[in-house]
Amino acid sequence: MSNELEHVVAKIRVAHVTFYVTPHPDFSETFNIYSSKRDGKPEWIEVATSFNEANQIVAEEIKKLEAYLENKRDKSPTSKQIMFLFREKIPIPVDLTWGQASDLIDEKLNEKKAKRFEKFRGLEVGMRVTYGKFTGTIEKLTSNNQGSNCAYVKFDDNGTIYQCPIPELKKIEEETKP
Repeated sequence: MSNELEHVVAKIRVAHVTFYVTPHPDFSETFNIYSSKRDGKPEWIEVATSFNEANQIVAEEIKKLEAYLENKRDKSPTSKQIMFLFREKIPIPVDLTWGQASDLIDEKLNEKKAKRFEKFRGLEVGMRVTYGKFTGTIEKLTSNNQGSNCAYVKFDDNGTIYQCPIPELKKIEEETKP
């Protein structure tokens, strides 16, 4: 996450776009509005003079995005969509639309995400874990050809990164504030 998004006060995801509202760094009760696509790079949209105005601007941007996507659904799929479907060996009907391709891709990505979640026992990059008496943050998840799943964990005490077997890691539940 870049500096622009350091202090997010509202986050709304629609399709592949996430909208963020952040306090303006120089003016109180003023908010910046950003959006970011799958690449995660924030794009500044507008400044609002109140939180309510920021929410209204985001609502308008969401309406524009939804109208754009609805209009695009019946059009031809993009070359990137076709390549993804081909690479994943998903059958491609002759009359496939952009919207149908998008739905097939979402389905396949959700399936892959579920398999990865199961494979690594619900652990994800950035998650806090313990390994014995040590505490750290997962930097990378990996597996080898023999089916052993490991995580590279950066430990708090010395900042060293160690490869740890997934079954020996314990997830630290986030503390909830009352």
